[in-house]
Amino acid sequence: MDPFNKLYSINPSTGHATLIGSTGIPVPNFDTCNCVTANSLTGAEGHLYFTFEVDDLASGKPTTPSALYRIDSYTGAATRVGATHADAPIVGAGFIDGRLYGFTFGMPVNQPNKILHMRIETGAATFVTNQAPSLDAVLGAASVTKRD
Repeated sequence: MDPFNKLYSINPSTGHATLIGSTGIPVPNFDTCNCVTANSLTGAEGHLYFTFEVDDLASGKPTTPSALYRIDSYTGAATRVGATHADAPIVGAGFIDGRLYGFTFGMPVNQPNKILHMRIETGAATFVTNQAPSLDAVLGAASVTKRD
């Protein structure tokens, strides 16, 4: 995913990027806004899931509230699943034991970093727990089968 919400395939041997398609998710005009985006991308079972929000740098408040999107990995087309209602920017995501989790970056809103469970049917995020204070923002996660 690039800053303009276009999905690419990357060849890991050469680094060459091939455009799959535009998601259709609107992006701000970075030349005129004083803003930053917070997003995460993860996938499971043939689908990609993307959280996206736009935050005003001066106030720290979202100008485009956080939402979860399902992206077709063959075309790049995104479907808005729903608002996450997260109270801090989601900057990482991953599937663990078949469930989608989001990880917030709480510093801009004076909160601890949090772990959220996000429902892939509605987009709604529910609080699970605060991250350990010793961790910085978590940008992704994956399940790993324990080796013997």
